[in-house]
Amino acid sequence: DKGNITVALDKDNYIHKIEELLQDKETYMVVEKNPINKLISNLRTLLTRWKNNGYITPKIYRSLSYSEGSLPRAYGLSKVHKPNCPFRIIVSSIDSPLYQLAAFLHENMIKSFPTAHSHIKNSFELVRKLKDVHLENNYKLVSLDV
Repeated sequence: DKGNITVALDKDNYIHKIEELLQDKETYMVVEKNPINKLISNLRTLLTRWKNNGYITPKIYRSLSYSEGSLPRAYGLSKVHKPNCPFRIIVSSIDSPLYQLAAFLHENMIKSFPTAHSHIKNSFELVRKLKDVHLENNYKLVSLDV
């Protein structure tokens, strides 16, 4: 992430921090039964409705339909730039029934919105763009992470 470094953590400490985050009942809930079958059923219902309404073609319907896979997996990334290195929960949908749908939506959203003039992909691009910029002494360069 922002630190661009590798972090080694004690396994017990990692598990403790993750469990602490997951105790937040406002954000997370305990699921008693494996929801994978309901997830697949809801996905089929949604995709069928999209196909029947002409939002997607039968070919796209087939490519997005998924009858196997595992639930998305959560893990914690350490925010090394903050005090006490709190975790950010990341949910990976790779190998889940939702992965192809997420990729499809992402691809179509990227095509639908123009890139903002102020968009900077990474720090290398920022350095390249600022290489020839000269600021007056009373000017300040400000970066906003939104």
